[in-house]
Amino acid sequence: MPDFAYKASEPDGGMTSGVIVATTRAEAYRILRSKGLQPVSVGESGAAAAPKKGRAAELGLTRLS
Repeated sequence: MPDFAYKASEPDGGMTSGVIVATTRAEAYRILRSKGLQPVSVGESGAAAAPKKGRAAELGLTRLS
């Protein structure tokens, strides 16, 4: 399954970003909405574009599944 990088607004108006695993971009949107987030952007994250594990943790990015 591909990884999708996302930016989304939270119910309190804050912004969050991260990487989510989904079979399609549409499914990624559905998963984010089911978690109470309003997706702003969702795009497939290739191996070269994905943040490194250490950097992702440093930035507070999480993987939702």
